[in-house]
Amino acid sequence: MPKKKKLQIIFTKKFLSDMYKNMWEYMNTDMMQHIFEQMNKILKITKKKRIEDDNFKDVKFANSICFKGSRKEGHYVYVDNEGKAYGTYENNLLKRLEDDGVCHGAALIFALNESGSEGRFPLVISPDKKDDDYKKNYISILSLYKWLIEQGYWDKALKDNFYEVLIWDKEDKTTLETKKSLQLLNKYIKRLKES
Repeated sequence: MPKKKKLQIIFTKKFLSDMYKNMWEYMNTDMMQHIFEQMNKILKITKKKRIEDDNFKDVKFANSICFKGSRKEGHYVYVDNEGKAYGTYENNLLKRLEDDGVCHGAALIFALNESGSEGRFPLVISPDKKDDDYKKNYISILSLYKWLIEQGYWDKALKDNFYEVLIWDKEDKTTLETKKSLQLLNKYIKRLKES
């Protein structure tokens, strides 16, 4: 009997490309703010021009999601009240750098945890992670996106920010892009859980 091939805990190029086209290219600070407003939570957004700038000592960054860099090469982090940044790179959450297209998901999880939703999307942030720890992180981040869709937060934010550029299904009050994203997320989460 042939050996079962061990699952690599990474995102495939196709998955990254499809998720970007259908969901992640629409994730920005306006969408994040809109999502938090729907949950009756306050989200502070800050920005930095240089992606390499990791100095968050200024009090204006406290308890915020900070977007660093440009739209093409930006990175999201959550900054706590002591000026410490949390994110995909900062906490070594992912198995490889190429998977960092989900930095907004990780920043949202840290922000949600700070606002009282702790434990819903657990992340392993210890420095000595094993494969199972990485797998939990990938599942948690993808589960956040799935949850945003299933709660209706995503489509409501899309409607207010990107209504004209998406294909809306009037009967389901959602977009074809959202439907595709949910399919992709369900499939990938299942794949990771079964490995």
